[in-house]
Amino acid sequence: MKIKRLVAFYIDLISILFPGAIISLFMDEHPLTIIIVFSLIFSLILNKDILDGQSLGKRILKLKVVKKKGQSTPSKLICCIRNIFLFLWPIDLFLILFTGRKFGDYIAQTEVVTKTSASGFVTRNIITRSILFIIITAVIISLILYFTVYNSRSYRLLYI
Repeated sequence: MKIKRLVAFYIDLISILFPGAIISLFMDEHPLTIIIVFSLIFSLILNKDILDGQSLGKRILKLKVVKKKGQSTPSKLICCIRNIFLFLWPIDLFLILFTGRKFGDYIAQTEVVTKTSASGFVTRNIITRSILFIIITAVIISLILYFTVYNSRSYRLLYI
C-alpha cells in the first residue's frame, strides 16, 4: 500500500507539472503569465483529489481518499486542506513510508484506502463541478498573487 501511494504521488506530480511546463514553453515571460501558470499548477495540486476522492494516480492504482471516521468520501474543502501542505513533500514522503499517511491526512482526518467497490463510474455532473472548482481556485490564487506580488512596491522597483 505504501509503495502504491508513492507511485500514485509521482504519477500525480507528473500529470500536474507536465501540462504547466508545456504551457509555459508557449507563453512569454511576462509576470502575469507566470502568475497564471503558477496559479493553475497550484490549484491543480490543491484540488487533485476532489473527483470522488481520487487523483489520476490514485484512480490508476485503485486508491481512494476517505474520511478516517465513517470511510465516506471527503468534501472538496477537506481535499484542499489535506493537499495545502504540499511544501512539506519531503516530510510527506517520509511519513508515507513509515506510517502510510501524509501530514495533510493527519490534519484533515483522512486516509487513503484501496478502492474495492466496482462503482468507478463518475457522472458528468461531478466532473463539471470539479472542473469549475479548479478554475475558481485558480482565479482566486491569481487574484491574490496579482494584488499582493505584482502590485507591490518592491516588485515595481525590480521590473520597472
